Amino acid sequence: INAEYGETCQTIVLGNKRTGLALNCKTGRLMWIQRDGERLAVNLELLLYQGIDSGAYLFMPDGPGVDTINDTTTRPRMHVVRGPLRHKAIVDYHHPVILTYTVNLLDGLEGEYIDIGVQSNLKKIGDLVLRLKTDIDSGTRLFTDLNGHSIQEHRYKEKLTVQGNFFPMPST
Repeated sequence: INAEYGETCQTIVLGNKRTGLALNCKTGRLMWIQRDGERLAVNLELLLYQGIDSGAYLFMPDGPGVDTINDTTTRPRMHVVRGPLRHKAIVDYHHPVILTYTVNLLDGLEGEYIDIGVQSNLKKIGDLVLRLKTDIDSGTRLFTDLNGHSIQEHRYKEKLTVQGNFFPMPST
C-alpha cells in the first residue's frame, strides 16, 4: 500500500467534483461513484463460480458464487496515480486477481468517465463475475451495452437460475 494510505486510511477518493469514486482502503472495494455531484452507493463483489462446462458464450455454474475479495485479514496492495488527465488505482489481492479503477478527467469528446478493469488468471478453476449492487430501484428491468453497438433491455426472472439471469457486458 502506498505510504500515504497507511493503517489509519479509511477511504481513497479518485476524480474531481463532477466525476469520481471512492475505495475502501482496507478491502479495495468500491464504495460509491459520483457523476455531476450526485453520489451513488455501490457494493462491488467479485464472485467465482465453479463449473466445468462453461465457456466464452456458455455460463453453467455448479452452485452459488463465492466472493473472492471478502477476506479482510490480508489488506490488498494498492497503487494510486493522480495526474491532470486521469486518476488510477490498482488493487492487487495477492492472488491472480487485480482490479483497476480509472477516472478519466478529459474535457470534450472523450469526456469524463469511470472504467473498472479486472485482470485474472482464474479461468482454469471457474468463471469470474463482477457484480455491482446499488439501491437503484429499476424493478425487473436491466439495460446492458453490447460492445458499444446497442443498448439491450433485459428482465430479471425470479423463476430462473443464476445462469438464466446472467447478462454479459463485454464493454460499457
